[in-house]
Amino acid sequence: MFISLLPNSRFQAQDTEPIVKVKLVNYLGNKSEITIKPNSDYLTSDENLILKSNETYILKQVNGNLSLYKNGNLLNSYQTFSVQPVESKSQLSINNRLYLGSFDFIVENNLYVRPINSVYMEDYLNSVVPIEMYPAWNIEALKTQAVAARTYAMSYLNRGIINDTISYQVYGGYVWTPNSTKAVDETKGQVLQYNGRLIDAVYSASNGGMTESNSNAWGNTAVPYLTIKEDNYDPKTVWSFSFHKTQIDLATKNLSKPSEWWTSTKEADPAIANNIKMWLNNNGYANKEIKIIAIPTFSLYDRGSGGRVKKGDITVDFIVKDLTDSTGKLIPQRISFSDVSASKLRAMVGNRTMLSYLIDEVNNDTKITLVKGRGDGHGVGMSQWGAKYMADAGKTYEGILKFYYTNISIVKLYNPLPKTSSPLPIEPIKQPITQIEPTKDSKLTYGKVKGSNIKIRQNATTASKSLGILQKNEAVIVLNRKDSWSYIQYGRTKGYVYSKYLTNIR
Repeated sequence: MFISLLPNSRFQAQDTEPIVKVKLVNYLGNKSEITIKPNSDYLTSDENLILKSNETYILKQVNGNLSLYKNGNLLNSYQTFSVQPVESKSQLSINNRLYLGSFDFIVENNLYVRPINSVYMEDYLNSVVPIEMYPAWNIEALKTQAVAARTYAMSYLNRGIINDTISYQVYGGYVWTPNSTKAVDETKGQVLQYNGRLIDAVYSASNGGMTESNSNAWGNTAVPYLTIKEDNYDPKTVWSFSFHKTQIDLATKNLSKPSEWWTSTKEADPAIANNIKMWLNNNGYANKEIKIIAIPTFSLYDRGSGGRVKKGDITVDFIVKDLTDSTGKLIPQRISFSDVSASKLRAMVGNRTMLSYLIDEVNNDTKITLVKGRGDGHGVGMSQWGAKYMADAGKTYEGILKFYYTNISIVKLYNPLPKTSSPLPIEPIKQPITQIEPTKDSKLTYGKVKGSNIKIRQNATTASKSLGILQKNEAVIVLNRKDSWSYIQYGRTKGYVYSKYLTNIR
């Protein structure tokens, strides 16, 4: 997980479960057209339209707007389009991947349809945990992941919209597993704090046996809970990669006639060569056909206090198919970097090739460069593999978290209630008891909640027992109305709501 540490936020204990906004990028990609299919009815921002259960719709970007189609017929066009489930546990399929919650669809860069998923925090975590950590692992390890991921997500609530990629945390929609869901439930509302503030709960797969400080990893101000220490539980993930210094021997190639050999000629190490070519495409050689000729220089050095390299050198020789002289002969190109950040070299050869900066050896003595190292990721904060082995050794999630995050506290910020409940009700004006029964043959009416924190009552009076809480813009089924009260259904809950807080939608 790539993290950029930002100022911590102070959160007071609360009872209302937060809602996370997640831009869907990772699994969806960049699409000008997407398929959506609800498994129950969804209200939309178009008050004349309801997405019907198990019906398939196409949402397209057309001239900078969103056009909604059903069975090939255009229903309407919008600048933005929003949908909300009538029942809280309904799922919307987006290109065959299921998601809970509500959605805002926008046009991104005047090209792509981009969904933004609004989902309750605990539902979000139920998807993050089994993707970020193997769900078959020890429950105590999964609890560490749940608390760390919750802390991280909470720290972003007031800083904008996150996405579903490794730039934040990988979120896959409705992909819950029993073991990971249990871990989330048994730690619900719990976060990590230092001096009353949320910490930056960063984590990586393996620290190679030594944790790293945030200042060494990213050059920002050191924080006291992300310290350097030996980790005897981390499996010290060992990795290596090698490549030939000469990738293509140009001595046998006619540079004036590349068409004779270009297609059939491959680099000696295609995986690393392709990574370097992708880097070149993103750094001055966009959409160019490239062959890597040689990587004569590669070194890593300048170890920090945590033992990880900080600097390096690299030289790459290459040719570009359409870069020729006046006679049509290919002109060899060279890029060379000296004393640059190790992260630049890692980006060039590939983050999944060079797994960390904890380097044990760089051997350049032969025609082949060999690099050996340990760990997987930045090594700051929690090691996921270390947490697994600590849990297997009998340690609790509290103990594991307090090892990886020095002198922190585990605090329960909120206690999630059923999604129709909230501790901060706005009381309607008290009215006499009026019993309302649903009519059996009346056509159902959908409604949206206009107020916030509106109680669902067992009977039509504010003196009656509360069955749950409705939030603003949530959808309900209005079964019947009489006088000042409505008899509604929200999920499986049926009860009474003061009518002034509802808006009818057919």
